[in-house]
Order: sequence, then C-alpha cells, then structure tokens
Amino acid sequence: MSANTLDRAIGSLRNTDEFKEILSYLTNSRENLLEEFKRPEMLESSLALANLAGKIEQMDQLLVELGGPYYPNGKLKQS
Repeated sequence: MSANTLDRAIGSLRNTDEFKEILSYLTNSRENLLEEFKRPEMLESSLALANLAGKIEQMDQLLVELGGPYYPNGKLKQS
C-alpha cells in the first residue's frame, strides 16, 4: 500500500465515529505508557526503560500517520 493510498484511506475515515474512537484508544494507550515511566521499578532496569521507550516511539509514529491529537498535521502540536 502506497503512502498516497494510505492518506486517502485515512482521509475518508477521519470524520467517522469509529476512527475517532480508534484515535482515542491509541492516545490513551500512549498516555498509559508514559505513566509507566513514573513507576519506581522502571528505574531499576535499563532494558525495561528501553523497551518502554520503543513502545512509545511506535505509538507516536502510528499517531503521526493517523493525525492523532498530538500530531494533527503529521507534526507535533506545539503548546
């Protein structure tokens, strides 16, 4: 699937309730992963931290492609 085809597919789904629910789920999952960094036991293992950072990066990339709330135009929204 080419990037152009993916962009068209996302564009056609963007205003549906189902798509909004998917974005909400992914956004909440990302927030939960970020909360894991605050757990004291995470500081005890560099491997666990690296694994968690990788999961967050994957979630961020997915949200960039989908134009999630942090990345409405495929770029990080500045506050």
